[in-house]
Amino acid sequence: MSGAISKLRVVIADDERPARSFLASVLRKFDDVEIVGEAANGMEAVALIESLQPDLALLDLQMPELDGMGVVQLLRKNPHLAQQFSLALFQRLEFRSLTVVHA
Repeated sequence: MSGAISKLRVVIADDERPARSFLASVLRKFDDVEIVGEAANGMEAVALIESLQPDLALLDLQMPELDGMGVVQLLRKNPHLAQQFSLALFQRLEFRSLTVVHA
């Protein structure tokens, strides 16, 4: 083994660009975190999560096209996702809950 520390791969989903930018700027301060994608709505979030299979997805509860809970419901139905990853749901950057999704 090389001893390299693997980074936590994160997707951020929020319809407000300033909120996404704020979260990204906070997360980029950590050497062991990599932001692998950003989504502006729930459907984009589902597509990114399915294709990138991040370790963590930060989801706004209120987004156009599909809200954060709708994203969770769709992802739970997808048998092709990695066995486990975490979703943090937030509203106005106040984190409300953490759901672990198992494929």
